[in-house]
Amino acid sequence: MTSAAVQTPDFERYGEIVSARPRIYPAVGEMADGVPTLPDPLGSGQKALEFLSRFKWAEGRAAGKFITPDTLAPYQLKLILALFGHVDPATGTRIISNVFFSCARKNAKSSTCALIALCMLASVREPKGEILLAAGSSKQASRLYDLIEGIAKTNEVFWSSIRSRRFPVFELRHVDSDCTLKVVASEAERVHGSSPHVVLFDEIGFNGGEAGRRLLAALRTGFGARRNPLLIQLSTTPDVPLRDGDIYEQAVAYDQRVKSGEVDDRRYLGITYFTEEGADLSDEAVWKAANPGVGYSLSLDEIREEYNRAVVNSGSESEARAFAALRLNQIPKSALSNGLLPGSIISKIERTMKLDDLAGADAICAGVDLGGSEDISAVTLLARFGDNYKAFSLGWLSSGAYARHRHRAPLDKFKAAGVLTIVDGDIVSPSLISSEVADLCAQLGCSDVAIDPALATTVVAELEASGITTHFAKQGSMSMSAPILTLQSIAHHGKIVWPDDGLLSWACGNAVLLSNTVGFRIAKQSESGQDPRKIDPISALLNALQWHIAFGDGLSGAGGSDVRDVVDPWVSPELAANVRFRNINSTGFLGSLDMGSGQSSGFESAFDNLGSLILGSPAQDRWTV
Repeated sequence: MTSAAVQTPDFERYGEIVSARPRIYPAVGEMADGVPTLPDPLGSGQKALEFLSRFKWAEGRAAGKFITPDTLAPYQLKLILALFGHVDPATGTRIISNVFFSCARKNAKSSTCALIALCMLASVREPKGEILLAAGSSKQASRLYDLIEGIAKTNEVFWSSIRSRRFPVFELRHVDSDCTLKVVASEAERVHGSSPHVVLFDEIGFNGGEAGRRLLAALRTGFGARRNPLLIQLSTTPDVPLRDGDIYEQAVAYDQRVKSGEVDDRRYLGITYFTEEGADLSDEAVWKAANPGVGYSLSLDEIREEYNRAVVNSGSESEARAFAALRLNQIPKSALSNGLLPGSIISKIERTMKLDDLAGADAICAGVDLGGSEDISAVTLLARFGDNYKAFSLGWLSSGAYARHRHRAPLDKFKAAGVLTIVDGDIVSPSLISSEVADLCAQLGCSDVAIDPALATTVVAELEASGITTHFAKQGSMSMSAPILTLQSIAHHGKIVWPDDGLLSWACGNAVLLSNTVGFRIAKQSESGQDPRKIDPISALLNALQWHIAFGDGLSGAGGSDVRDVVDPWVSPELAANVRFRNINSTGFLGSLDMGSGQSSGFESAFDNLGSLILGSPAQDRWTV
């Protein structure tokens, strides 16, 4: 709000705060629209809105309309008033210097930052101002640049005072204010030497680890020479557990400390729309609370469509978690809550069964995961009977690792059940695994093995010498996404069972589901080799499931023999004799061929066509030889 009597500030002292600053947090009562209502003593907040009203939205639902209070979401309106209106009336200094903004995707976070950047670009308060747009990737930062440029172009007079370029860097310079806006790369080394007065750091939740910390530190250290710097960090919550030290985790923690009153920071503004753990994900009131852009940048119908796809129809725990994080901004609380399968589902999978129960299957594959000196070398046979699956796992562990882990893991239970064999020495011989796998395959009439490439050279050569076809099943995010989602779906619908000896259930419970922009993979709860919680048997099952998706049961729309009939004519007889691995990628079809001799098959386009035949879409991965 604007005070009745507006004083004339001493702008020569801009950067100083001499007047009393009101405490923003803890807030008294509920804050409407998630943003506190702050005073606007000089009317500068209103002036910012008047400036923006001369421009039009360049994209989205309101594209072509002027940027007015009618086309701004309530939170956007209040944020602009708070940021530009909450000033020291004596010096005109903006009081807010640190903003953290977190909400679900598609709520116009980037568009809001574009409006702020546009106002700062035109400001003359900071001589030779420099605005840096940063993100975990240059592509994301460039996206924000495009939004700003698009809006700026809707006012011809303003755009005539802009000098723009896209090479060697994305840059806008406002001639009248002598202020420059730049996109910076994600590498901290390229930021050193900059002296920004405004930093807009987009999607910090997806820029974790040491690289994110170093980039943020480099950006902040450049503030030193500025009179009144501003840092704005924004992001949606990532759909993986927050790690200590990640910049998003630090931002969330600081926001909570300020809002609880533990920290008295009167220059901080936190605008967060989180969904509490345990909230009803089907409740439209929850949807609205986490999505302040409803009615402006997105609709409840869009959220409902996403909910039905991710939660109601898929039966996938990972997709439900992604919906909760990305659409409702719910923070995953721990790695345990982000497991491969929930305990309630795992307990329903277990059955009293034996290895012979896998005989006579419609399709069967042995998945193999070779462990290091501390891990279990595991083979999991996965058999399909109609639309249902049966799995059986066996493991081998060195006596050294057994002695170290037996008191911290149920290894004796597995040993007594006959599903874990302890092998003398500090390693499990690859030749032993080759022999055991060959015997199991002969017993069940299995001719296909899907194997993790790690440590696989000896095993593959020996298995192929015994007449078994080996398939190279990678365990990265692209390769593992399809089998992970498939396992979750068939488990949810009760279409898979495994023995009640506990080995597969234990391994499944130890697996943490991780995701990135490429897809999903599993990992141990700790990357330490000394962690007794092993996942090798479930990794072997996912390897076998990759084969079933590609060849075994029509999950991708084609049966095993049909697929091979399609592949074989494209491989010349002399090259076919040297084929060592068929690599199954994330979409469930052959990913690459190692021709042994190093020759190129020359059939890349044909293999891309194979992906279309099986999946109805082009292959995601190029073929390599």
